[in-house]
Amino acid sequence: MAVMGATLLAVPADAQRVRLEIRPQVGDTIYMRLDQEIEVTGTSPDVPGAPKSMTGAIHVRTRAIPLRRLVSGSLVQAVTDSMALTPIGGLPVSTPRSALEGARVTMIVGHDGGIQVIDTGEHDGETPPFFPPTAPMLPDGPVSVGGRWTRTLDLPIGNGPAGTARVQANFRLDSLSGNGDIAYITLTGTLSRIGESDRGGGTQRSTGTLSGRMQLDRRLGWITDTYLVLNVHSVITSGEAARPPAQLRMKVTQRLRAMRGS
Repeated sequence: MAVMGATLLAVPADAQRVRLEIRPQVGDTIYMRLDQEIEVTGTSPDVPGAPKSMTGAIHVRTRAIPLRRLVSGSLVQAVTDSMALTPIGGLPVSTPRSALEGARVTMIVGHDGGIQVIDTGEHDGETPPFFPPTAPMLPDGPVSVGGRWTRTLDLPIGNGPAGTARVQANFRLDSLSGNGDIAYITLTGTLSRIGESDRGGGTQRSTGTLSGRMQLDRRLGWITDTYLVLNVHSVITSGEAARPPAQLRMKVTQRLRAMRGS
């Protein structure tokens, strides 16, 4: 028995399996800040005469308020407090800022990080920006440091039928903080998509890479820091044989930080 006890005590902390879950406490308010920058280079048949390089940015402050614990996750109300938007290339914005600030949605946030929107408030069934349905990102079961898992994510890469691309993302639990409260996660992924463009008869072929890192606060039950970089190369045809395809490159850099409020 003494030998067995010594053997168990000798198991390194990194070999212990832990659960990585979203489990916010009812009564908490989690404040979040999203900063996203987009750079597009190339030419587009959809914007004649557009410059070869365009940039845009968005900065949004939101709140997540856990309302009730559910078997598979948490019922959460999310509120957009403020936003600042720099449209890509000065293009017009379809939804005014006044319609976005103060927007409230109710959603179910799964233990695995997946989001299901169930009430869009005053948006008449349209999901407001910043709170779209999201695929799960965390593993189904316990993992140890060095453990890996794969998730399929849908990411925005444009407008119209070609507006999203499916990414096979590979996650890894890199390390835990000394007390195990913070889980440090890295991810990489690739995307490849062939589909219709938003011009009749045209196609859009997109390839790219995704890389980033995340921090999960296991005590707070929430992802508190995310940094993602998405690089996409798209070849867009217009359906007109005499018209050469457009070559577009897009880089999206996103940082999302969260903290418990008083």
